[in-house]
Amino acid sequence: MILWLVLLPLLIALLLWPLGRFRPLAAPLTVAALWGMALLSALVPQEEGFILLGRSLALTPEEGLSLAVCYGLLGFVVLATFRLAESVPSYSLLLAAAASLAVATSLRSFTLAVLTLTIGGILLVFLLPWRELRSTLVGTRVLFLLILSMVSLLLAAWVMENPPSGVEESELARRAGLGLALGFGLALGLAPLGMWLLAVFRRGGVLAGVAFQTLWCTAVLLKFSAVLQAFPWPEGKPWLLHILLGSALFSLLLGGVGALLQRSLWGVLAYAALADLGMVLLALEGASSQMAMWHLLWRNGAVALVAIVVGILDHCLGGDTYERVAGAGRHAPLALLGLLVGGLSLSGLPPAVGFVSRLFLLQDFAKAHPGWAIVVLLSGLGVGWAFLRYFVVALLPALTAPRRREPLFAGLLALSLSVLLLGFGVAFPHLLVRLLG
Repeated sequence: MILWLVLLPLLIALLLWPLGRFRPLAAPLTVAALWGMALLSALVPQEEGFILLGRSLALTPEEGLSLAVCYGLLGFVVLATFRLAESVPSYSLLLAAAASLAVATSLRSFTLAVLTLTIGGILLVFLLPWRELRSTLVGTRVLFLLILSMVSLLLAAWVMENPPSGVEESELARRAGLGLALGFGLALGLAPLGMWLLAVFRRGGVLAGVAFQTLWCTAVLLKFSAVLQAFPWPEGKPWLLHILLGSALFSLLLGGVGALLQRSLWGVLAYAALADLGMVLLALEGASSQMAMWHLLWRNGAVALVAIVVGILDHCLGGDTYERVAGAGRHAPLALLGLLVGGLSLSGLPPAVGFVSRLFLLQDFAKAHPGWAIVVLLSGLGVGWAFLRYFVVALLPALTAPRRREPLFAGLLALSLSVLLLGFGVAFPHLLVRLLG
């Protein structure tokens, strides 16, 4: 089953390559491949591991569910936006990256996982519109940071998998911890270690932004969680990993404040996703790691929903600034509803599902680290105010005439994701008790 999880997207990617930019056929095939991968990811953990060239490949139920949600959401994004984009992305590269990240997640060898993870990230970088100068500069910067992250993680992998003789275990843990902190911090684009995901969201378009914020971040966080659990830290997790936790706290604060200062919805979404990513990382290091993975799933859904909404508004109104968003309540009502639901979920406000999981995490933080709970609460309020401010502006009369009407099909897809996030916001506490009980 794992073999098909990798072969399916690669075969369809080869099939799509000669189709070039023919969207009416390329997009449905891509959606079928992504949803097929989602189904396979959900079924793979029910089987035993797979041995390929002497290397073990296996997915835990948490890893399989996380990848399944990411592939399903990417299918939604492709389906909702393939008629909205001015330029056609390379769906073949997206599928190849999806296959590479699936291999990286399932590999038990950390060294090989880092290499395949980097390959997947590089393939995603080429989804950026490289014909634009600013996007080219962003892509070049991201490639440099990904390679730097790979080098740091490979050094840490060498220390963990091939420890030199005569070195104490505590010293090995400190060396590995430094490499892990720097490598994972750069890979996730945390503040102040790169923060490249902000630029990708602003310049990369809907598909590239969602692919990095959902599939890429999920694959990196799953590998980070696996390393923390697998490596025998002799004195607990080394203090060098606190560099990464400090970066996560900084990302929380920066995301909440930065969202308030943005003049475009893309900017608000980028900083909101950065803040939520910092909170997930804090929870993964603590005692609430299982709840952190659940919150990551809801975060991915909210990011995909708001990204689809911003793509619709940009298509209809010609932009996503204050001046352009005014009047969206009349001309794009389904998208505006998605903006409200997705914004509430990302900021952790009721009744969206992000509120439920964030409330559980806040309770855990308040018991162990009260300072973390205060930072999370303030960050969520900042993000929520930024989204609500745009929602109010969208209800005002339009300052400029819209260029296009809201695409009904894309609006209905955004509405379906909104209903899912609201529905899980009501049902999730009961599901959580059953899953954790």
